[in-house]
Amino acid sequence: MMNGPVNGAPAPVPVYADEMHRRPSWICTNRTNLLKAGYVCVFLGLAVWQLVVLVSHRSKPHGPCYYSFVVAKRGRRDFSTVVEAVDAVPDNSPLTSCVHIRRGIYRENVVIGPTKVHLRLLGDGMGKSNIIFNGSSPTLRVMGSHFMARDLTIENDSGPEKVHGSALDNWGANSILYRCSIVAYSATIFAQETFQFYRGCNIQGSKYFICGAARALFQRCTIEATIVPPDEMAVITGQSNKHDGTGNGFVFHLCKLSTVGSTLSKTFLGGPLGAFAKTVVMQSSLDASIVGWLVNASTPRTVYFGEYDNSGPGASTRTNSSCVRHIDNESVAKNFTVRVFLEGKTWLPRDVPYDLGIV
Repeated sequence: MMNGPVNGAPAPVPVYADEMHRRPSWICTNRTNLLKAGYVCVFLGLAVWQLVVLVSHRSKPHGPCYYSFVVAKRGRRDFSTVVEAVDAVPDNSPLTSCVHIRRGIYRENVVIGPTKVHLRLLGDGMGKSNIIFNGSSPTLRVMGSHFMARDLTIENDSGPEKVHGSALDNWGANSILYRCSIVAYSATIFAQETFQFYRGCNIQGSKYFICGAARALFQRCTIEATIVPPDEMAVITGQSNKHDGTGNGFVFHLCKLSTVGSTLSKTFLGGPLGAFAKTVVMQSSLDASIVGWLVNASTPRTVYFGEYDNSGPGASTRTNSSCVRHIDNESVAKNFTVRVFLEGKTWLPRDVPYDLGIV
């Protein structure tokens, strides 16, 4: 029996299996356009969200911080880690960004990349806001210029088995550390790039624990060589300038230099780690453990170690070497002040105190 029209109705159009999965071209085109529009919306949404976040973290225009973020272990906060907050800071901004680190211990390895400029890490005080790391990498590495850390403890608590576990690896030009405790067993601070200013800091270590080739000035800081076995020695500085004419070096002005934990250990002010190493200690207090400079007959004559107007029992120690200058002329000593050596009037901010010249 043949199947035909029913009551004169047209016969149904046959549908084949391979056509069941076909779609009209207009559906495919619209679907592609919708996907493209969706991607654009997501991209714009993320951009707007980032802008809203940055705008919401703007401080008052008259304050030193244009953008402000809070890191805390609990309570009101923007982030729970310092690394997250640093990542949120806008790149290459000419405006100051501040990360406020509330009290607590933050076990992190923090890197301030070269695009994170004009950044401040602000704590609640030494021993209160603590960034601590245990390992061969530095606790804090600074590569961005115009960096400041204030009221923080920066510590690498790895012991002598990891002698290169530094607390601070500072490559940041025009960087400032103000009222910070910087602690490690060895190589506590690598000061790598000019210019660097350390004011009111407590710095602790054992062997060559302030080293590098920067032009760095330490003012009103407490420098403590920690306990070492009686048959060993402590060395505070290892300036490593290898090139003539750079003007780089370390200056310690109005500081206190001492040894803690042992009365048997001898502490040297420094030894050269570069042919043109330069270190000057002036108007500072030296305790009885200080025994001068670590030099010998093979020390290059281009090394410059200077002392001026120091006090304390360690100040009377004399190292007989052509590398050591006992400065007795104030006009010479002025070359190692904040005004001249660090050119501080041109870049130090008003909210950081400093002694501009000889006091």
